[in-house]
This record gives sequence, structure tokens and C-alpha cells, in this order.
Amino acid sequence: PGFLNFISPLVSSVPVSSILMGDMAILREGKDCGCGIDTPYFEVLGRAGRIQTRSCAIAASEYIKGGEYE
Repeated sequence: PGFLNFISPLVSSVPVSSILMGDMAILREGKDCGCGIDTPYFEVLGRAGRIQTRSCAIAASEYIKGGEYE
């Protein structure tokens, strides 16, 4: 198991093209599915950690306002 990371081949105008998700997943081989399609797929196990995932913008906003960020 590991963190799910999304990399978009479509975003080329900004340097941020990789997004680390807050989800844990396992990469499975297509033959494990049983559907007849031999394409690898992700089995999403659920959210990582116990706190709600927040974006960098929300964290920065809370920091500027003097709030706590976990």
C-alpha cells in the first residue's frame, strides 16, 4: 500500500502537475480483477491519517489568520 499520486499529462502551463492525494491505494494487475480486461488498476483502501486533508491554500490561510494547522 502507498499514497495515491496523480500526475496530469494535460497541465503544462504551470509547474504544479503532480498532486499527492490523501488516499491509500494498492496497484493491482489487470489479471487480478476477473473482468477480462488486462489493464492495471488501483484498489483504493481509504483515507490516510485521521485528520481531514486540507490543501496548501487552506493551511496558509489558517496560518496567516493565526489559527493552528495540524
